[in-house]
Amino acid sequence: MVAGFCDQDCSDFDLAVGAPDGSSIGQDVLEDDAPIVNFQAPASGVYTIVASMPGCSIAPCLAAVRVYRLR
Repeated sequence: MVAGFCDQDCSDFDLAVGAPDGSSIGQDVLEDDAPIVNFQAPASGVYTIVASMPGCSIAPCLAAVRVYRLR
């Protein structure tokens, strides 16, 4: 699972996850400030996380992304 968090000046924060082959694994582009992308990695390799913040009312807006691994 990949989760995003942003500060009180952010109203919309989006995440997308890409597989090593370039395909899309999942995304959360809802109009909220707490995106979550759940996925099961189909193969080992380097995955890409793309974060975007279309809703920032007062710059600079601060954000963080965290990757969780389920056992």
